[in-house]
Amino acid sequence: MGFLLQSWYRGCESHRACPRCKLTGHMARNCPNQVPARTHASVIIAQKENLIEAEWNAILAGIRKICQQAREEIKRQKEVERKTEDESEEGKVRDHPEEEMWEKYLSPIKPAPSNNQRGEISLGNRFYALAEIDEKGEIFEGNKIGIMNKPNRNQFDDIYP
Repeated sequence: MGFLLQSWYRGCESHRACPRCKLTGHMARNCPNQVPARTHASVIIAQKENLIEAEWNAILAGIRKICQQAREEIKRQKEVERKTEDESEEGKVRDHPEEEMWEKYLSPIKPAPSNNQRGEISLGNRFYALAEIDEKGEIFEGNKIGIMNKPNRNQFDDIYP
């Protein structure tokens, strides 16, 4: 790491910033602003951890929004069907409108393998998240399994077989 920092900083007069963590450091001897290699490494690691946490929070917010929309749509659909049933003499209504609405609004959530409740969630073209999901698409918070950029299908085997 020290060798890389020396290649990034060409002495005090250049005032170059570290390309990874954007901190200015100086490798010249006796410089009061010298930043040791260990500091840069810890800053880079901390920034990566913060980025992953922020991305995970954004994904959770997206999942919550999808679930909330589905709940509202189910509630609205039940109201409409109840009114239709009251007005209709035959009372022809679907038996389980909830299942159809969950299929429509939670289509990004692919079915989990039969031996467990883990499912794969696709949010746009950027991220996939793996999380434990119940039968209505609710995510069990706190059970983070993995987050990654959109991978090939085989790459999920590394996260959980």
